[in-house]
Amino acid sequence: MSQKTKIFVASIRPIGDLCRKYAETNLPNNCVMADNPSDADIIFSVIYDKIFSEKFLQNKRCYNFHCGILPYYGGSNSSCWSIINKDNEYGITLHEIDAGLDTGPVIEIRKFRIQENDTAHSLYTKGEKVIFEMFYDWFIKLVSGDYEARPQ
Repeated sequence: MSQKTKIFVASIRPIGDLCRKYAETNLPNNCVMADNPSDADIIFSVIYDKIFSEKFLQNKRCYNFHCGILPYYGGSNSSCWSIINKDNEYGITLHEIDAGLDTGPVIEIRKFRIQENDTAHSLYTKGEKVIFEMFYDWFIKLVSGDYEARPQ
């Protein structure tokens, strides 16, 4: 009997709970949900507040749904910086997690226009919706390894 792949959705926000529920109800037959990130083979980071160490990342596949367009806006508060810098667009970056901070190879950047009346909060809220759409679109492909990533 082969061992099942263990999946964990790491998040500190309600959007992560939605992604976790989606994952639980759409698991491939060869997968189960893990109770914590240490036990997982595949981790999905959805607005998570912890940085995984290089040692922790060994023998795991980890993906991050990052608020902001990489490589321009790594770290947190990218919606604030997009408003301050008067950017025309904002986006969510799906990337592999590596030992750096938001430096892993990019799988997709999904951009949208910043409207004149947008605030950092409204961009963040719009970004959460895009995160769920991307999670929905990519979950099975990422679990099966059916994707391409390019260096930043």
